[in-house]
Amino acid sequence: MTAADERVKDGRDGRPEEEFQFCGVGYMMLDLGRGNEPLFAFSLWIIGTLVGYLLAQVKLHSIVPLRSNYNGDHLSKCRTSAQLLVELPDAPTNNLTIYAGYFPFSDEEKIHYTFVHAETNSNESPVIVWMANKVGCSNYWPLFSSIGPFQITKNSQVLAENPNSWTKHANLLVIDIPGGIGYSLVSPSRLYTDDDLINIYVKVLQQFQLKFPAFKGVFGLNFRFADDLVFKMANMYYYGLVSENEIGINPYNLHMPCAVNDENNERQCYDVSEFTSYFNREDVRNAFYVLPEVNSWEKCAKVKNFEKKDHDFNRMIRKTIDNDIKLFLINGDLSINNFVIPQRIVHDLGYPQLSAKKAFSINDVVSGFITEYKGVDFATILGGAAVAAHLLVELPGAPPNNLSIYSGYLWDGRKGRIHYIFTKAEENPETSPLIIWMACQLGCSNYWPMFSSFGPFRINKVDQTLKINSKAWTKVANLLVIDVPGGIGYSLGYNPVIFKNDLMAIYKNVLEQFFINYPEHKQNDLYLAGSAASTWIIPSFIKYITELETADSSKLKGAIILNPAIGSSAVSTLSIAYMYYHGFVDEKNFRYLVSNCCNGDIDHCLVLNMDSECMKLSLDTTIEVKISGINPYNIYEPCQTMSPPSNFTRKNGGENDPPISASCQDHNEFLSYFNRPDVQVALEAVPDDCSKISFPEEHDEIALMKTLIDSGMKLLLLNGDSDIINPLTGTQQSSLDLGYEGGDYLCSNKADVMLHFIRTFLEK
Repeated sequence: MTAADERVKDGRDGRPEEEFQFCGVGYMMLDLGRGNEPLFAFSLWIIGTLVGYLLAQVKLHSIVPLRSNYNGDHLSKCRTSAQLLVELPDAPTNNLTIYAGYFPFSDEEKIHYTFVHAETNSNESPVIVWMANKVGCSNYWPLFSSIGPFQITKNSQVLAENPNSWTKHANLLVIDIPGGIGYSLVSPSRLYTDDDLINIYVKVLQQFQLKFPAFKGVFGLNFRFADDLVFKMANMYYYGLVSENEIGINPYNLHMPCAVNDENNERQCYDVSEFTSYFNREDVRNAFYVLPEVNSWEKCAKVKNFEKKDHDFNRMIRKTIDNDIKLFLINGDLSINNFVIPQRIVHDLGYPQLSAKKAFSINDVVSGFITEYKGVDFATILGGAAVAAHLLVELPGAPPNNLSIYSGYLWDGRKGRIHYIFTKAEENPETSPLIIWMACQLGCSNYWPMFSSFGPFRINKVDQTLKINSKAWTKVANLLVIDVPGGIGYSLGYNPVIFKNDLMAIYKNVLEQFFINYPEHKQNDLYLAGSAASTWIIPSFIKYITELETADSSKLKGAIILNPAIGSSAVSTLSIAYMYYHGFVDEKNFRYLVSNCCNGDIDHCLVLNMDSECMKLSLDTTIEVKISGINPYNIYEPCQTMSPPSNFTRKNGGENDPPISASCQDHNEFLSYFNRPDVQVALEAVPDDCSKISFPEEHDEIALMKTLIDSGMKLLLLNGDSDIINPLTGTQQSSLDLGYEGGDYLCSNKADVMLHFIRTFLEK
């Protein structure tokens, strides 16, 4: 036996026993919830402002689930001989205290555990014992995907901080039971019954007391384990499932596609290849003190020779409650294991209902509902299965890169889910500005300009692979792109008519949730960006920024608008002038418009003020050019051909939009790429069929922009010189109409001129 093995067997890593100081108190809990909402509810319970969680079928005498009632005076002399896990491989810098090792039962059966101190006040915080998820599955999967301090990033096998870790409010003990699961060891001939599993839990908690004696007086451990252990509840709960993969849907989240497991190409609906790769690394196994005879880590393993009994679920719950133990059941609303059956069971138990179902909110955003009964409380988490969708992704077809890209859904405060892609700045993301791209053309997905203009990648037309964009805005800023409202791109929750106030409320809710999930960017300088429709959307949203409780409104520094659409009727005549000076308009028609329709001043000629003959001539002239085969987005580039549209569509055209030559609408490579199943899996996305979305209100863009500038914000308007949809002449004239004093005319000879202007603007 090696020295390292001796240390593992001994329970120490070579340091004096006195170094293993731990002070804490305990309370036992099992919870199948995920994400920020369960953490929030649990934190309220800890400080005594919400119902208690009950989670173990044990007799815990005189335990009151309020932090203020814990007494840590007896803990000053505590010690433990557990292994101290100093640092996990590829973890970010942290101050966590983590223990790992084995609870031995025999030479052939050893149960692996990981114990993480609460991040603050560990000597006053409760301890959560995570007992089981699905029978035969390692608990290190939820530990490193949902409840623990770290999450494993997809494909890169590095760890990222989990902002919703339960260790922010409690100490966390995770155990893999029975042997043969995860890193736990067992003899191949071992026969398990329900009673065996119960006895293992008892012995594990007894050994936990020996290794961590500070908990001895608090845990009680005069447990009355019987047929009604909480583990059996979980056992019954999960064995009730039909086959998860027979019908091809994702049982964990009905709104998300199934992921494909990289190792065997099976549709398992949850790709755990990054977990398998990480936990089987030699340095990770060493860090966890894994015994050399333990086989490779797997998410789930078949528990051999397991004899399962049938149990009366209602009776088990009743015995739990009648033992003066409070029970808290949590369900998401997007899982096959949804809330309906547990809700009915809880109601049918017949205990007095203490309160009607009521909503609970996080930062003024409704996040779920809770019903309180005597002895048991039941909560549903709104969009519960989608809460943990904020994952670091690696885009299919992308070249090697060091980018940090996150993708998922944010709730819109109504019935929709808004899809987003968040790319961190390539350098110094902690201090670089945050640009939020709000909108381009109404009804259009923002992923089109992101992957064609300002994002870190561009799509190759031929093979649907990605290439690095050397002019990406991520070279100077963090970049958040959102598809608002629902019904556009990957966003869900189609509404055919959207009014401005509704749209502003959606943006507000989405950004509230973004800063909840990425609190480290609250202090970054903030810029709002977009094109076309953003000319009125961004100024209109300014007043809502001050209402964001999860962000610092003082950090809003300015706005960036590309190809602004300012005064649609005025732009029509300026567009005619632009087209005339590029040779697209007949001389006779142009002279007639100038003389007879615009009183000689086409720069200030409003189509809506014209008589019917002039209005018809103006509109006909514009439309004839746009349908002639000229590329209206770039008059110097030829038009491309386009395949029929698919589920993911770039545009929901408005009824009044002039038709554009079909050959000039080519975005086939975008449709092909974003409709690839592997891309949708990587982006945690579901395509939604797009329909026309109506925005019926008119807006005074000039007045709105004046309000923005007068508020002290800086504004950058960018125009290309080859676009006849929103021509530069319109932007130039509208800038003059703002009435501000002009400065010097500057010229740039930079090859990456737009990125140069963006960088200069941000640094100004």
